[in-house]
Amino acid sequence: MLYKKAAGQNIEKEIVAFETFEVVDKEIYAQVMGKNILVKFIPGETKMEIIDFHNEYRFKKCVLQKDQWYCMDNLGEALAVYNLKSHKSNTYCLNARAKDDNNIALVGSFEEYIAIVSQYRGIIYTFDTVNKRMNSDDALDRKIEERYGKQAEYFIRGCVIDNYIYFIVSISEDYYICRYDLQKRALEEFPDNVSFSEVRTFYYFEHKLYILQNDFTISIWNIQDNTIDMLIMSDLKRLIEKVKLKYKYAFSAMAVTERNIWLLPAGENDDIYVYNILEKNAYRYDNYPADFFYYSKKGWSKYADIKERSGFIYVAARLSNYYLVINKETGIETWEPMCTADFRKYYDHVITQRYIKDGEIQIMNECPNIPLKAFLVYQQKEMTNIGEKDRVGEKIWEALK
Repeated sequence: MLYKKAAGQNIEKEIVAFETFEVVDKEIYAQVMGKNILVKFIPGETKMEIIDFHNEYRFKKCVLQKDQWYCMDNLGEALAVYNLKSHKSNTYCLNARAKDDNNIALVGSFEEYIAIVSQYRGIIYTFDTVNKRMNSDDALDRKIEERYGKQAEYFIRGCVIDNYIYFIVSISEDYYICRYDLQKRALEEFPDNVSFSEVRTFYYFEHKLYILQNDFTISIWNIQDNTIDMLIMSDLKRLIEKVKLKYKYAFSAMAVTERNIWLLPAGENDDIYVYNILEKNAYRYDNYPADFFYYSKKGWSKYADIKERSGFIYVAARLSNYYLVINKETGIETWEPMCTADFRKYYDHVITQRYIKDGEIQIMNECPNIPLKAFLVYQQKEMTNIGEKDRVGEKIWEALK
C-alpha cells in the first residue's frame, strides 16, 4: 500500500471526525473526536452546526429515543440527555467509572428505558426516561464471579435486541453467553450448543447475530430458535493469506447487508474486504475517493460506531476524512466527506478555562508583553500538533492495480 504525507492542516479549519453518533431524518448528530463538542450536519453538505462546546464530558456511546439524545460519558460518570427540539440538556449521575477509558460497554433503548452496561464492573443500569430514575443490577457480575472466581477479568460485548441485552463476555480464553431480560430484570442462559470461540466482533441483522470468530469464519446465530449456522469464507481466507498484516488479525468490525458482508480493518491494517453472500466470493475493496486518507494513530481502531438507520448502515470512520454509508438492501456504499470547521472559539474556551483552573493565567498577567490572544493561538497549535507526525494521507488508487 502506497502512502503519501497529507497536506498541512489549516489551523482555522479542521476535519470533523466523529466516533459516536445518531441519525435523525438524515441529519447526523455526533460527538467530535478528541474534543468535547457535539455537532449536527447533513450527509453531502459541507456546513455543520455546533450544538454544544461547553460540555465537560466526552462521549463514546449514545442512543436516540424519541426526541431525546442519550450520551454516555466515556469515564462512566454521567448520562447526558439532549432534547433535539428544545436544545436543552440535563445530566444524571452514573457511578460506572473503573478506569480512565472505555468504561461503557454498550447502551441501548427499550420501551421507556435506556439500558447501559459498564465495561469493567459488569453492572446493568436502566434509566427510566419518564421518572428520570437510574436503577442498577449486578446480576451479570455475580454470575461471572460464581463461574470464574472473584478476581476474573472480563471484556463485555453486547447489544440490545427488543427487550433483551445479548451478551458475549470474554473471560481469559473462554466465552460466557447469556441474555438479560429487561422487563423481568433477570439473567438468562442458553443451551450448550450456543458457544463461540475467538470472537472478534458481531453484527445483528434480521433476527440473527453474525459473529466473526476469526478472519474468515462467521457463526450465524438465529436468536429466535438458538440454531447456529457456520459461514466459512474460503475465498476470503485465500486473499488474506497472500498479504502481510500489520496487526495480529485482519478485522475488528463488520456490517451485514442483504447481499454482502463488509469487513473493516483491525489495528494498523488498512484494507476493507467485502464478501458477496450470494456468489460466495470476496474481494479487497478499492473504490475509495481520490483524496481519501487515514490518520495513522498507533493503538487506535480506524472505525468506531456502526448503526443501521432507515435502511442505511452508517459507519463512523474516526481516523479518516470520509465516513461510510451502506445501503442495507443493495449493499452499495457511499463515501461521505467529513465537514471542516473553525474551532478557534472552542480552543479559546478550553485553554482559558484550563489555565484559570490551574492558576496559570497569572503568568500572562505578569507578562503584559504577551497578548492573551497570541498565547491562545500558540496553545491551540500545540493542541492540534499532537500526533501530527503520525498523520498520513492515503492515495489508494495509485497503489491498487
